[in-house]
Amino acid sequence: MRDLPYLAVTVLNAVLCVQYTLIEVGLPLWIVERTQAPRWTAALLLIVNCVLVALLQVRVARRASQVPSAVRAMTWAGPLLTASCAAYAVSAGLPAAWAVLALAVGAVVQVLAEVLSAAGGWTLGYELADAHAHGVYQGVFGAGMSAGMMAGPALVTVTAIQHGRVGWAVLGVLFAAAGLAVRPAVRWARRDGDWRGEPG
Repeated sequence: MRDLPYLAVTVLNAVLCVQYTLIEVGLPLWIVERTQAPRWTAALLLIVNCVLVALLQVRVARRASQVPSAVRAMTWAGPLLTASCAAYAVSAGLPAAWAVLALAVGAVVQVLAEVLSAAGGWTLGYELADAHAHGVYQGVFGAGMSAGMMAGPALVTVTAIQHGRVGWAVLGVLFAAAGLAVRPAVRWARRDGDWRGEPG
């Protein structure tokens, strides 16, 4: 708990993990309550997500296996999630076919953000941990991810589902801020590493 920089990175990763509830909880509700898209669109988007994650995850993870590349991956993930939120917001009020197209674009962009943030997050969670207490650090990092996914349904509901485009804008700003804050947080963590007897 003394490693505040590591906790900061953990919290930022937790914020980005809220994205997982978009495809599972937020979008089905959004499609049914706020768009003209047919209900099967929710299943289509989930299939697209699963297929693209399976195709991209390993390739992206190889490119984010070091701290600098992991930071770049997470920095990109935030704005990409913002773009996906914008696409989802635009889908409201469009004719059915155009709504499906907007939702599909948002889902594809979200997949890119998902694989980038996942690869970058796991790398940072491991590389920034104290080498003498990896188990404890990984437990904290995993708890942060779980907290983000637990808070996700309520957060998405009180923003996007209840307030429409304004709510999506709030989520987009939150994601962008988290992604852009990763670089200074990691810089802080690496500079503060000397309290553990590691190179600063």
